[in-house]
Amino acid sequence: MIVTCVHGTWARGSRWPALAQAVADATAGCGPIDIQYFEWSGRNSAGSRARAADALRRTLLRHRQHSPDARHILIAHSHGANIVLHALEGVTDVLGSTLSGIVLLSPPLLDCKVVDEPVAAANRLLLGAVTTLPLLVSASAWARAALGISQLAQLALLLLVTTGWLLLFRPDTVRCRAEWLARDLSLPRLNFPGLIVRAPLDEAWFALASVSAFAHAARDIWSRVLEVRTPFRRDDARRVDEARGAGPLARAVFEALVLVPLSVTFVEQLHHAGAEGRWATAALFLPPALMFVTAALVIVGGALLLLLLLPTFSFLLWPFGILPTPAAALLTVSVVRAPTPSWRVVDLTTPAFGWRHSVHHHPAALVYVHDYLRDALAPADV
Repeated sequence: MIVTCVHGTWARGSRWPALAQAVADATAGCGPIDIQYFEWSGRNSAGSRARAADALRRTLLRHRQHSPDARHILIAHSHGANIVLHALEGVTDVLGSTLSGIVLLSPPLLDCKVVDEPVAAANRLLLGAVTTLPLLVSASAWARAALGISQLAQLALLLLVTTGWLLLFRPDTVRCRAEWLARDLSLPRLNFPGLIVRAPLDEAWFALASVSAFAHAARDIWSRVLEVRTPFRRDDARRVDEARGAGPLARAVFEALVLVPLSVTFVEQLHHAGAEGRWATAALFLPPALMFVTAALVIVGGALLLLLLLPTFSFLLWPFGILPTPAAALLTVSVVRAPTPSWRVVDLTTPAFGWRHSVHHHPAALVYVHDYLRDALAPADV
């Protein structure tokens, strides 16, 4: 019997003596037991967990090759659960009946996928980023006055910052990054009768659920904005949503931005005509003013709103070590209780001592782990 324990983030070198004793008691009579602690870097990054999952997968396959009759139990805490699930992806058939049990303690499980219209979302983000360029111009003028730099230095700084800002929202790059994140963070749907134990007032789970609820509300706003269609200038909106390649996208963004000065011009003309009592002229300017203002609000204003919502989506990925990125706007992220319905989820009624996220020494959790392993191993003992 090989029991592999996988620690979570920032817990390299940790040992769980109380849990090891509960496992030993549950597996008594099943032959020799070897409790191993799988060590990984413990860094809170997707790359570190992916490398750890590959290493764990190789370890399990090596055990399978050297000890084909040995039975395996996997116990993971916190982010170690994601490592275990990804490590088992595609190898459960190889392990077969030797995989006797999986226990996940306080696992932060997220499911991630790309939004339905990634091209439109990425293009809208770029349009929103271009809309903020006047702010960069104002900031460069302030920097020149505050720092006493020359006009040439101001222009060079403005060019550098503007180029970096627009490259950050390059649609092709944003989409590729989103697809990579979705593939890396998607929850493996492991159909196995495993056990998940959570403690009440778990700080990590509570924080993740709270941020998820906030992000869900922002995602709903995001979806509604993308679904809004202006009754005027529909071709402008369609070109922005469907543009691919630098040339067509640049033209689509320029044509959308032109709506802003046109709206301002017609509104000013309408205001002057009304103020001077030229009602016939005002009636003449009213229809185009309504048309351009509506189109500008929906297309340009909507893109700016989507840009402002970006920090919300990035914040949900922060607990998983993902730095703020525009690609987060192209992802739908949700908190999941279990990979599949075949898993048993236990919510403890009493909090753990101290750091409530650490349930591997919780007395009630140890009882559930003991009973689960005892029942999982019972058929082999008959």
